[in-house]
Amino acid sequence: MRSPHVQLSELVLLALHVALVTGRPGGSGAWADEVQKQATFGTDAHFEPQRHPYGFWESPFSPEWMVNQPNSIDDVFVDPVDAQIYYSEIRSTEGGRNILRKVSTREAIFDGPWDARTAVHEYGGGYAVAHNGTVYFSNLKDNRVYQVLPGGTPTPVTPARSEWRFADFTVHPVYPRFLVAIREDHSMTDCILNTPVLIDTETGLVRSTSINVATQPPPGSPCSYPPGPEFFDTPRFSPDGEHFLLRAWYHPYMSWESSEIWLSDIEPIIDSSGELLTLQTSNLRPIIGEGEELAVGEPNWINADTFMFTNDIDGYINPWIYDLPTSKARPLLPSVIKEDFGQATWWFGMSHNAVLDEEHILSTSFRDGRSQFYVIKISDGTTRKLRVPLAYVSYVRRVADGKVVFLGRTDTTSQTVWDMTFTPRTPGAALDERSYELRPLVPLGLTEVPPEYISLPTAYTLKHPTTGDPIHAIYWPPTNPKYAGGLPGELPPVVVNVHGGPTHMVWQGLNWETQLFTSRGFGWLSVNYGGSMTYGVEYRKRLLGNWGIVDVRDSVEAVKQLGELGILDLSRAVIRGGSAGGFTTFAALATVPDFFAAGMSMFGVSDLRTLQAAMHKFESHYLLKYVGGTPETDPELWWERSPVSKAANIKSPLLILQGAEDTVVPVDQAVDMLETIKKHGGRAELHIFEGEGHGWRQAKTLQEALKREIDWYKNVLRGNASWLA
Repeated sequence: MRSPHVQLSELVLLALHVALVTGRPGGSGAWADEVQKQATFGTDAHFEPQRHPYGFWESPFSPEWMVNQPNSIDDVFVDPVDAQIYYSEIRSTEGGRNILRKVSTREAIFDGPWDARTAVHEYGGGYAVAHNGTVYFSNLKDNRVYQVLPGGTPTPVTPARSEWRFADFTVHPVYPRFLVAIREDHSMTDCILNTPVLIDTETGLVRSTSINVATQPPPGSPCSYPPGPEFFDTPRFSPDGEHFLLRAWYHPYMSWESSEIWLSDIEPIIDSSGELLTLQTSNLRPIIGEGEELAVGEPNWINADTFMFTNDIDGYINPWIYDLPTSKARPLLPSVIKEDFGQATWWFGMSHNAVLDEEHILSTSFRDGRSQFYVIKISDGTTRKLRVPLAYVSYVRRVADGKVVFLGRTDTTSQTVWDMTFTPRTPGAALDERSYELRPLVPLGLTEVPPEYISLPTAYTLKHPTTGDPIHAIYWPPTNPKYAGGLPGELPPVVVNVHGGPTHMVWQGLNWETQLFTSRGFGWLSVNYGGSMTYGVEYRKRLLGNWGIVDVRDSVEAVKQLGELGILDLSRAVIRGGSAGGFTTFAALATVPDFFAAGMSMFGVSDLRTLQAAMHKFESHYLLKYVGGTPETDPELWWERSPVSKAANIKSPLLILQGAEDTVVPVDQAVDMLETIKKHGGRAELHIFEGEGHGWRQAKTLQEALKREIDWYKNVLRGNASWLA
């Protein structure tokens, strides 16, 4: 149960100082001049900062202000033929509908009722692709794939079968009427089939790419999955169109735990008159990872004979190379970099690596929740680290030789589309930080917010006093130029943010949800507890069999140690989280009932037993590893580990927010928790948002949820402080 894909941090874009824009001296241009001008806005020079209780400062950031900012950007993709760049935009005022735009003109690819999203794996992603000016996308409302020709309106290219869902498209480079996609088939009750399929956009025919992985059980029979993997993603055609790659994995694993890369041969079928009838796919087989417990991912063609991919066999997700003629794989780097060049793929289309040219790859990794940039020479693994002023990047895509595009944010600007263009200083010179130019492609929506209002993060690596295990955390201090601090001797309260997943992460970079609290005098502490991604395989595995234990322990210990350093007030720590983060919030309040002053859970898990019974296919084996056993073989463990079993212990006021249409964590999880707490005399409040699922997409929900949370903490802290009465 990951955190919601849409975050409030993506709703507004701010100014960035010119010095951060480009690695090439001087090459800033008119855009940078405008940023420089906007960045000079500050507070009144005659303003005298005051001291006022932490947590009760007046802030220029309100929930209403934030949801009225420009629409957030969700993904970016590139047309490989004409190098046009597209992005998706979330319209929170229209129920969270996704539209697509072309970067060069800012024009919308479609208007009207269409919604470019998919519910494959429930979490979606990978919902659009472009080829030679034509855009294809999955429409959430009817699950059909639509084609949009230049200047045209969307027309469907798949049958009207709402039980078929499609994601992660790739277009054949020679015969572009054919797409390969991942289809999730819900036509049989309690039997969901995920398979790669070939879509003929002229005839609407959808057929499986291999009989071995696509044979359906007989109608009416008990669900018995056919031979082969349960899941696939990342189909990618070779440049000559003779093969396609994709990743596959089997239950009980998730893709980041154990997976394989498969290869299929492709042959055009042409009639006697020379007309193309169809493409024949054959010999779909595993070529990497078969029979091994290693996680591979992000297959990316370098040329028709070679592709790169990521591999965690040496303890960290690092880039590798595969050569088709020799059927050999090798690490791209001469020695392992102890950073993860990837993260948990909860949704389709994620990418952290791109091919710059046949000699170089641009790869991004993570250190302390912050993106790192490397240019790697393919022939010998020579690596150059770049000093890039971006805190977090995702969806790294190749545009053309020497040029990539991605979504990125800095510590002072929200997420937007950036491109990075490399030009060697002299012919044959190495690519380094003096060789690239970085620029935002979508206007930043500059808002007159002085940069001194923005809280900047500090990463901490702490150590558990008993086990010696590292604990990774990121802290944002209270920041508001109107205030010189709290009352004399007062330390700030802290909002402890627990990420979802639980196999996920918290990253650095501007997040307006964070700034909403730091500008009011709260500290904000995000804990990448044991089990989080991007700290290596060993760190991720610490949570196996220990969900509800290690995550709670690390969250509590991080607060304790920062409190001992005099950074925050231990007595005024509040804890919050969504999905699996909501589970940890529930568990912490029930396990250490005297530690946190208050809590807030969004669509959190309270009863592991009923959650497992209702779990969708993608995660149906996920909980078994993180709890241990099954509800049938070890019912006592599953009950004891469920926060609802200890809800009578919860003393701290608890706010519960839930979507009425959540298919991942059903609404009864929230209702049961509320009723149990109240039955035992605890203080809890539940609000259910109609029309929302597993994460907030509607502007009115985003606004109300944050307003309720702020008021909840202030009321609790006011009640605990006599000097605020």
